[in-house]
Amino acid sequence: MKKFLNYVANQTSNTVSEWAHLVQYMEQSPEAIFIATATFEQRYTNPSFRKLFRKTRDDFFTEPMWEKTWSTIRDAQARASQGERVTSEVTCTFGEGTHHFSITHLPAPVKASERLVIGIVKSMTDSIQLQEERVRFDAYRHIFGSIDGLALFEFNLSNNAFTTFGSLEAMFGLTETDFSNYTPQLFKQMLHPDDLNAYLADLGQLMIDPKTYTRESTVRIFHLQTAQYRSFLVKSHLSTNRKVLTFAVIDSSRSTSSDQTTIEQLSQFVEAAMMEYDFQTESF
Repeated sequence: MKKFLNYVANQTSNTVSEWAHLVQYMEQSPEAIFIATATFEQRYTNPSFRKLFRKTRDDFFTEPMWEKTWSTIRDAQARASQGERVTSEVTCTFGEGTHHFSITHLPAPVKASERLVIGIVKSMTDSIQLQEERVRFDAYRHIFGSIDGLALFEFNLSNNAFTTFGSLEAMFGLTETDFSNYTPQLFKQMLHPDDLNAYLADLGQLMIDPKTYTRESTVRIFHLQTAQYRSFLVKSHLSTNRKVLTFAVIDSSRSTSSDQTTIEQLSQFVEAAMMEYDFQTESF
């Protein structure tokens, strides 16, 4: 804060007090805020900004961090310096992955000898990832729901997210339309008591053995509509980064010959069962 006010004082003396009130507000704001020139040269960042970007806060104002969206930021910054309020949605890569931000560029309300722009940064990463996951899950349900005798469960060990796909009603008597109500505990309760410990032992072996990625088990699962146990083959797969568990539950007695062929192909390579294409990076 003092460094920026000294900079303002060197620019023009009669605006220091006005800037002091504005910067004092920014220092206490929970929003990530920066001040930069029309060409996106850093002049000030508030504590919330420094907390959000940590070691990468200086990189925020350089092209390598933004790559393809750099021109978007520079254009928005230049327009804001001319008195326009501009919101840009940009993507960058730092830390553990890709991040999405919405930046509102505002012309500074206090004049200085060079045109300054105030930027308010909001993270959109979580909401965009949730939207992308929703689209992916809808595609999974459409494809796997048409295969009689196959159900897939995906459990993310990082955030405990649990997702289901496939013919759940025919196989288990589950009729709930809101799949988010299904939990791992529900399916654990549906396992036959005599099979539960053996299956959990298989799953534990999968988790603790760093060289093991797939386990195969046969279990009996309770059908909620017929009130009977039925036998299923379960192929459990741990992703290569050991963060996602996928379970392919197969009912060979109900599937057609064509379905059975598809099921066998999918269950051999559960993690690679779907091919996805990224239109931005033009990669599979």
